[in-house]
Parts: sequence; C-alpha cells; structure tokens
Amino acid sequence: MEELEKKLAALHLQTRKALTVHERTFGLKEAFLYCLQDSPKPTRELIDVLRMKKSNLALLAIKCEKEGLIEKLRTQSDGRLVCYTLTESGKAYIDDVFAEVRKKFATILTDEKQVENASEQIDSVTEILSYL
Repeated sequence: MEELEKKLAALHLQTRKALTVHERTFGLKEAFLYCLQDSPKPTRELIDVLRMKKSNLALLAIKCEKEGLIEKLRTQSDGRLVCYTLTESGKAYIDDVFAEVRKKFATILTDEKQVENASEQIDSVTEILSYL
C-alpha cells in the first residue's frame, strides 16, 4: 500500500506539471471554469466537486465575475439557488488553457493509437480514484 501512496503522490505532481501552461499551474480558477464548461452548475455541486468551503467558492466566483469569466444566475424554480455559468470570455480562457495542454501532449503522443491508449489509461486511473 505504501508504494501505491507514493505513486499517487507522483501522479498528482506530474498532473500539475502537465497542466502547467506558460508557468501558470492549472489551479482552482481553472478547475472552477472547467467545471462550468458543459453547463451552469449550482453552488452546492461546485463545493462538492472542488472540495471548497462555501466562503472560498464565493470569493473565487467574485474574482472570476470581475474578470468577466463567469456570470451568476438565479434559478427560475427557486430564486434562492445560485448557479454559475461561463461567459464567452470564460469559454475562451479555458479553451486557451486546454489548447496549450494539447500542444504539450502532441509533442509526445505522435499518432492516434498513442492518444487512444493514453486516454484509456487516464480513464482507468480516473475510475479508480473516483472510489476514494
């Protein structure tokens, strides 16, 4: 088990390195924006996924809102429920981050079979980690 812990720590460090773009690490801001890529998300879901306190999420959201990356929405069914959604600037920001990450991978994964194998392996690791 100790070996597994060391490998998990190494995976974490290598993931941070792989997602570092222009000397900027894929941090909470990028993770927050990534979570909003597919659809607006309520505060409660973001707190759970990002493992943040509500107050810290609120501060991050205010910062991203001031930068024009997100918008705060109230649901029609329950005006108390707050959701966040990406603006066009937010979509462009997170798209640029991932475009740079894709360029990094393109230097080492040179054919479609390598990309497919890497993707399957990452899916396997993600599934295992989802049980923790």
